[in-house]
Amino acid sequence: MTKSTKITIIAVVLIFILAIGFVIPTGNLFAATADNKNIKISFSGEYKTATKIRLKTMPQKRLYIDKINKQGVKKMKKKTLSILISVLLTLCLLFCFTGCRDDFTKVIIKIINPADGKRIRDGDSVTLSYTGDYINLDEVLDIKVCKARNEKVVKNAKPTITITQKIGYESIKTSIKDKGEYYVQVEWNKRGELTNYGFDDFSFDVYVE
Repeated sequence: MTKSTKITIIAVVLIFILAIGFVIPTGNLFAATADNKNIKISFSGEYKTATKIRLKTMPQKRLYIDKINKQGVKKMKKKTLSILISVLLTLCLLFCFTGCRDDFTKVIIKIINPADGKRIRDGDSVTLSYTGDYINLDEVLDIKVCKARNEKVVKNAKPTITITQKIGYESIKTSIKDKGEYYVQVEWNKRGELTNYGFDDFSFDVYVE
């Protein structure tokens, strides 16, 4: 799944959540306002003189109802605002953990020489024993494509190995068989065939003695 697809899905989900968080409180607010028009105010029990509410005329009743409406509006506004803030914070977190991540995995080519257990790096040289037969580097060396972050092996990733030998003034592609010096170029995904992965390449010398 590409970065643009992830961002699109996240945006649709957040818009849906935002719509729910805005429409439901607004609908409740209108419903509460409508209900307050037909409100019946009654009091029971005994009240102290200082706190007793006296509603004897219609204007006083209307003022009390308006006060209740204003309090309801303030509470609903606070609730809607808190929902919007929560959605925005969720949006920021999701973009930080998904949208900001690299769309591909960086890789490295890791080559180990089983003869001494050392890792071969760019510019190194390796000495192999002459056998009289063709030498397959895939068999005599441990060549793997790994993720740069944790060096876990990328499955089914097979690097391309190019071997050349300098004869006179020319470098000719060849296979390793005879004694001599060989130049080895190892690369993987250099042309970007796999868009979810990066690429890596390096070279080293092989001496057959």
